[in-house]
Amino acid sequence: MAKIRKTKRSSFAFQTFTATQLLVYLSHKQTGGASFAKGYNYEATFALKNIAEAADVYFELGIDADFKTQCPGYFVDDLVIETPNTINCFQLKNKKFIQWGRGRKGSLAFDFAYQLRQPQSKLVDLCLVVPSVKVARRLAQKKPITLSSCSVLAFPAKNFVDLIKDGDISDSLSKIANSSNPPFDRLVQIAKLLLANWMFCGGNSKISSLLSVDLQPFIRSSQPNHNALSRLRPKVAGILSGLPHFKYSIDRGFFHCVYGGTTYQSLAFDCFSSEFDTVQDWIEQNAPSQFPGDFERMMNTWSKG
Repeated sequence: MAKIRKTKRSSFAFQTFTATQLLVYLSHKQTGGASFAKGYNYEATFALKNIAEAADVYFELGIDADFKTQCPGYFVDDLVIETPNTINCFQLKNKKFIQWGRGRKGSLAFDFAYQLRQPQSKLVDLCLVVPSVKVARRLAQKKPITLSSCSVLAFPAKNFVDLIKDGDISDSLSKIANSSNPPFDRLVQIAKLLLANWMFCGGNSKISSLLSVDLQPFIRSSQPNHNALSRLRPKVAGILSGLPHFKYSIDRGFFHCVYGGTTYQSLAFDCFSSEFDTVQDWIEQNAPSQFPGDFERMMNTWSKG
């Protein structure tokens, strides 16, 4: 989704406060921002999309982004994503009527303006997130000139299953799945586990910690796929190539069975694991000659971990 920026501006008069007054304001603001704990809400589904995108970067570049909510000392704090060089702060408003306010304490304009004034050693990006393009466009048009560097983003208010069905977060989840064309139920499973981990950590975790053991059967390996291909023993490859109507693929570090033109089963562990060595041992020792058969029954077991 593209960030919407407009040029029309309004004038605002911002209140000024002492450092002590600001600390009191922040403590009340963060105490009142506990809607995160209510379940699969707007904040959680928006975090889910960003977690999936950051996980893809983690797999590709090894950047372990730090995700936080309701951060002490932050005025824009519904979601804060920090990397070694950047800080992205998001404020989410899931309402039909939203306005910047006139710069008074408690208004969006106040929070964004004071966040911009905070000293930072990293590149900081501030973004207001709202549930529709229409609302985002209106807020971008009426953004005060002092907030010209801030952006407005539209993100729909739906449950995570509908977000996947409608394509709002499916691409982000697909990039971290253990196959290039994951089925819908696989994306739902990944989303459920990521959300559960996010809720369990209380909205404060690095990406590497969110990719828990429970997720390993469903998400890609961090190692290059050509390394996974080299892990398949020539003898095993020869046996599998002799099975009629059976094909296999190694995609994103995982072994997948293709039978009758569709992906039939995927192993619950990647090709770099000792479990994969056990699978290859079984194939070499039993030399299956048909599928379905004993090999299919073993695949059903291995696909469950």
